[in-house]
Amino acid sequence: MGGIGCISAVTEYGQFAYGIPGSYLPTDLSLILFPSELKVSYQVLHKVVHTLNLGGLIFAGSPAMIGGMPGPPEGAVLSCIACALLQYPVLHAHVGGGEIYDLRFLSNVNRDGLWALSVTHQALSRNTHILSHGIANEVSGPGTENLLYEALVGVGTIAASGASFTTGPRSAGGKLTDHITPLECGFCGEVAHAASGLSLAKMNEIANAVLPCYESQIKKPDIGKSYQETYNMATRQPTPEWQAAYDKVKKDAISLGMPL
Repeated sequence: MGGIGCISAVTEYGQFAYGIPGSYLPTDLSLILFPSELKVSYQVLHKVVHTLNLGGLIFAGSPAMIGGMPGPPEGAVLSCIACALLQYPVLHAHVGGGEIYDLRFLSNVNRDGLWALSVTHQALSRNTHILSHGIANEVSGPGTENLLYEALVGVGTIAASGASFTTGPRSAGGKLTDHITPLECGFCGEVAHAASGLSLAKMNEIANAVLPCYESQIKKPDIGKSYQETYNMATRQPTPEWQAAYDKVKKDAISLGMPL
């Protein structure tokens, strides 16, 4: 199974590790992103050429920003769909997707973000055969029920809308060291598989029920605890408190109709 190899280095020099013996391998996915909506740079094209010279695989992306250059959610959707299509002729993508963030919250599990993600992936799944990719950007951290509720709604929306796969979770916004644990990673996998068989109407019903649980806290989220604080380092198992939070949210999800 290929991993996402080189992370999106700011310059092309960070891509040189890709394909070097003992480092990333061409069987891994080289992550190459547009620097901004509908724009590309020579640095990015250097990454493309380097990856293709090694016979590698390209995982492309171009997150559209609500509140950024495309403006409102509707503009971000149009930009995201256009960039998702352009990733293939411009970046020679093997897989790519439609990622959207809301700059007001540095997230996309709010109402505008969820709507934009859903419409984007519905458009791509209904009208193309590409392997589209989405990201749910949770802002709460490990040890909190909110992280799991955000993952439930975010990943569920992406999967029900027809995306082929998702990146997740991005616990605590994906910006803090060691603030990610295996428990929420597994939960995201469970939700993605379960929600892929749900109707949009049912997923919308679940989202409307769960959003009030965390919506008011998105701007000032609880970043939770680190991996070392939420897992027993000797047994590599979640603490009783973290396991109990997972059990509660999973029970709630099932009661709402998510077939976990």
